[in-house]
Amino acid sequence: MYLGLQRFSNMIAYFKDKKRWTHHDGKHVCSLLFHGDTYAVSPGDVKTWHVDVEKYLKHHAYTSELGIDWWYKPVARRHRGVTRGMIFKVDDWLYNKII
Repeated sequence: MYLGLQRFSNMIAYFKDKKRWTHHDGKHVCSLLFHGDTYAVSPGDVKTWHVDVEKYLKHHAYTSELGIDWWYKPVARRHRGVTRGMIFKVDDWLYNKII
């Protein structure tokens, strides 16, 4: 149980870091991308990050909805190394509640 909570808090710490957020096309964008020469090391399992983020968002803004108030895009590519992660986008009202 502790390892699951630790994984969750580490990933969410990156998500909450204001330095990772930009503003683009009217949305706040958080790029959680990790890169390495032969593999990418990231906090936790990238495939479940959207679930962790949804739990976090619902805790702070219960009415927030995927596809309406926030979006995510998984990233997995091999070009001059390996890049793994997700790009999250949120509306202004949700960003102001969570960050």
